[in-house]
Amino acid sequence: MKKIFISISIISILLIFGSCSKEKQIERRLVKNEGIWNIDEISYRSFENNFETGTSTYSNVGSMEFKKDGTGSITYINPGQPNEVYSFGWISTSDQLILNYDAPLMSGQIEILKILFQSRKEMRLEQTEESIFIGTTYKDVIVYKITK
Repeated sequence: MKKIFISISIISILLIFGSCSKEKQIERRLVKNEGIWNIDEISYRSFENNFETGTSTYSNVGSMEFKKDGTGSITYINPGQPNEVYSFGWISTSDQLILNYDAPLMSGQIEILKILFQSRKEMRLEQTEESIFIGTTYKDVIVYKITK
């Protein structure tokens, strides 16, 4: 019984320190080289009652900037129109990036982005939005591909 307790304690400690180091690794990658990431692609998939109803993909959409102080911004490029810039606060966990917007039009909006893939030069982030309206379930899945 004592050996089982010691084994479980060691595994728990390793998991705690392992997840903390993954969070720090993500934070370091985000802010490295001035923290600027290009948004190479945004893919949208829409569903109604779990049936796919549409897809669209946009390339070279803009950029995201992550600062060491936990602030950042996202810039969307609109050809022929002024760029849209939104500022946010951010934190990361071992598998999520959480953005809390403070821009006037998005004040208080929180986006939880699941980290699907990460390397030194590329990340894929997924956002899922769901709503129910008059008995119909709507879901949008948005995947951001960002690169250094």
